[in-house]
Amino acid sequence: MAFVTTIVSGYSLSVEYKNGVVSIKNNKALINLLKNESSAPLQAAAVIKAEYKKRIGRNLDISTGSFGVEILGHVYPDRIRNAIKLLPLSVLIENAMANFLKPTEVIDCGEPGKYGDRFFLDFLYSTASSLIID
Repeated sequence: MAFVTTIVSGYSLSVEYKNGVVSIKNNKALINLLKNESSAPLQAAAVIKAEYKKRIGRNLDISTGSFGVEILGHVYPDRIRNAIKLLPLSVLIENAMANFLKPTEVIDCGEPGKYGDRFFLDFLYSTASSLIID
């Protein structure tokens, strides 16, 4: 399967839909969406999950919040890093997520078992979402 256009709040995101994984190009459209809409990470996650269900025929087993944190983490890693510093055991969490906290050209978002950082992303969303997502 190839990247296709998925519209989120008027922005054309490039997304590839595969079984258990979606990949999002970290490009100008995604950056502008995140810059201009405070709820954009959650909106993008919800729209992409709905499109995934249409294309793959089942729900993507990633919470919308965790998915939104993952998108932000690859576009704006310092925002996630700053939120982690406010949590107990912040050094352990930051070390465990070192590979995640880097900008990437393509953001791969996978279900548990297909993506190693899913547990930490779920944890971050459940404990620090107000620090990460406006």
